Amino acid sequence: MLPNPASDEYLLTVHAINPIVEKEVRRKFDRFIMPIVFLSYMFAILDRSNIGNAQTGGMGADLRFDDNQFEVCYSHLFRYLAALQGCSDSSYLTRVLTVAFDNLLYPLQGSISALQSVVKNWAGMMICRCLLGVAEACFAPGIPVILSYFYRREEIGLRVGIYLSAAPLATSFGGLLAYAIVSYLHSPYLAGWRLLFIAEGIPPVLLAIALAIFLPKSPEEAFFLKAYQKKIAEQRTIMQSGKTGQHRMGWSNIKPKQIWKTMVDPQTVVHGLMGFCCNVSFASLPVFLPTILTTMGFSKVASQGLTAPPYLFAFVVCILSTWFADKFKQRGYTIAALSLVGSLGYILLATLPLDNTLGRYASIFLAAAGVFSAIANILPWSLNNQPTDTARGAGMSIFGYLSQTGPLLGTRMFPVYDGPHYTKGLVICAAFMFLNFVLSLLLRWYYVHMNNRHISLLAAMALADGSRMAVGAKPVEIVDPRRRLRNVGLSEMADTINYRLIL
Repeated sequence: MLPNPASDEYLLTVHAINPIVEKEVRRKFDRFIMPIVFLSYMFAILDRSNIGNAQTGGMGADLRFDDNQFEVCYSHLFRYLAALQGCSDSSYLTRVLTVAFDNLLYPLQGSISALQSVVKNWAGMMICRCLLGVAEACFAPGIPVILSYFYRREEIGLRVGIYLSAAPLATSFGGLLAYAIVSYLHSPYLAGWRLLFIAEGIPPVLLAIALAIFLPKSPEEAFFLKAYQKKIAEQRTIMQSGKTGQHRMGWSNIKPKQIWKTMVDPQTVVHGLMGFCCNVSFASLPVFLPTILTTMGFSKVASQGLTAPPYLFAFVVCILSTWFADKFKQRGYTIAALSLVGSLGYILLATLPLDNTLGRYASIFLAAAGVFSAIANILPWSLNNQPTDTARGAGMSIFGYLSQTGPLLGTRMFPVYDGPHYTKGLVICAAFMFLNFVLSLLLRWYYVHMNNRHISLLAAMALADGSRMAVGAKPVEIVDPRRRLRNVGLSEMADTINYRLIL
């Protein structure tokens, strides 16, 4: 029987874990959980961005709205996504209603996406985009927090990277699907863009069944683990948070003081600003890339197909970069390098002449790889450096609020009158990716400073305790270093004296 979770004894009740069995548990999580969350995010991205392919396929002409109305319609989703995302992230702290939450909202998201196929005017499309933003805000953002319940700090970076790599793959797949449907499946009775909404809205409804089956509430409740593997999963959870999965759930797990500290913590704000910088480009690229490709001389239909290779490249870079950052524990430098690559891609797109088709198309590969891979590394960096479940949930709330305001700018940067070069929008994207480069280096410097301060405090305390023990025979109470760290304002590191911020 486990001791009281509030006691120090409980924090130290961790048995040695057999690495072979632990690997079995981790692989089962990879096999059962990762595919389902990957697919869920892939279809969420498809439902979010398919309006761009629909516009290229003739939606605007059929519904009689201009380019400015299209931009307003597309960005409308992100207003609700930004406003509600923080609330959904906080709710994932409790994990009380996760199963019902997912089973209701994810199929609702797919249903609303499919309903876009029957709208008759701009107002109807605006209503659908509003409802789609509400449904997605309450589902997709909490998945990284959920993954932190199953994976340890040194493991979660790659898994979040795999999860977020669904975005470029979805965009690639969406371009090919749009090309096929608009080119070959349209009919006099149903326009190709309407069929596109139906084809991409049905899978989430079916996928909700798999979510209900394969996404357990906690590692110890995973049906696919054997009894001895559940014990290992429980020990992994204790090593990660000092609590079992059962004790990590519920409203009692929310600590208001930790929420406030996380909200005013500089690293939380900087992570949110980095998310904002990347999302300016992250949201605009899938929608306006077909338009940019048409300026290179390709037809509208061919442009949809040509968006696929850059996103496939970004998908590979996403996974490789998160693996590299986990392997060498250098996420800050990884983000900085990717941000420079993305910025360079946008600079080349803005400066190369229109007749340099090969050079401009190659620049798209750089821009896509830099943007998608940078955001895939920022999110696990934020998760890794929040020491508790409450801090992770609150950190994701702030990250969601700040980062999802980026698309409100990004979706308005490519007005039709700026064509065919769209220099202003491309330069703005390049500037924000360079700002992300600067912020990543500044944040890494801050983490190095905090780690050095932590090590110095521990060394000073150990020296002081050793000196007092050697002075006299009278026993001297040795104060727990974690308690002292609280007194000097480093309570974030109080969960373990070995805690270090990930660089």
